[in-house]
This record gives sequence, C-alpha cells and structure tokens, in this order.
Amino acid sequence: MTRARVVAGPARFSAGVESTIAAALQRSASRRQLRTDMLEMHTLLHAEKQTDSIWDVKHVPGGLVDIEFIAQYLMLRHAQAQPGLIHPATADALRALGRVGVLGASDLDELSTALSFFKNIQQATRIACMPGPLPETMSKALVRQLPAMLGEGSFDAVEAKLGRLQKSVRKAFARLTRG
Repeated sequence: MTRARVVAGPARFSAGVESTIAAALQRSASRRQLRTDMLEMHTLLHAEKQTDSIWDVKHVPGGLVDIEFIAQYLMLRHAQAQPGLIHPATADALRALGRVGVLGASDLDELSTALSFFKNIQQATRIACMPGPLPETMSKALVRQLPAMLGEGSFDAVEAKLGRLQKSVRKAFARLTRG
C-alpha cells in the first residue's frame, strides 16, 4: 500500500481514498509484527526469484528489491510519528527518510547511489538486450558503451561496482531492518 495512489477521479472521492490510504499506513502495527511480516515476505520473494547473478539487479540479494523493502519497512515503521513520510517512489521515499533523520546521510547516499546505478543498468539492458541471462545476451557494442553510460572506465569496473553496491545494500538491509 505504500505505492497506492489515486490517478483519476472526482476531487472529493480522490481525497477520501487518499485519506483512507494514509490512515491505513499510519496505523500502529507492532514493530515486531511489522518486522516479522516484512522478513517473511522478503524471504519468500528471494526464494521464488532466487539468483546470484550480479546482473539481475532487481532480484539479486542486495538489489532493487532489497532497497525497496528497506524503504517500505522504514516508512511503515515510522509513519505514525511522521505522517508525511509515505512516498510511492523509492527514490522519494529514501529522500524523505533521510530528511526526517530515519536514514543517516551515509545510508541515504549509498542506497540512493545503488538505486540509481541499478535502475540505469536495468533500463539499458532492457532496451538493448534480448531476453536471457546477462551479460551473455549483451551485444559487443553495449559491452563497449555501457561503462561510459554509467560513468565507469571499463566493463570490469561496472561489474566491480555492481558487486560492491549489492554487498553494501545487503549490509544496510540487515542493519536497518533489525527491529
């Protein structure tokens, strides 16, 4: 529900729906139950989409899904005390969590950097690659161009950054979802 939003409808109806969504998200769930539920969903999702490929930036441990779980968990955990904290877009959620001090500056920077890097890779490979495992399905031209597109000096540097960021996100997930 952290991503729910009204996209069309009469103003009065839309305001009522938005109010209902906000009230539901700000309800005080026990921290323990919230954490238990989140970890259960996280485990199920990773078991279903199990991968160890650093190029599967969405589902690899430390990838996009983990950043989204961090943001959603922290928003729900702190929504009652900080009513304006809920944002549907993960980047906006991270900034809001940083603004109110739920995320420290280094976590905000690392998670935002990882989110942006992973999304850029995801967009480039979805546009330029045939379905199948990466990097095997990348054309030679994409392998040559991708580092420059991502601000890296080489393909090896891209892979090293992917691994480093995923490791950092896994550590942040463990630390920030500790209870």
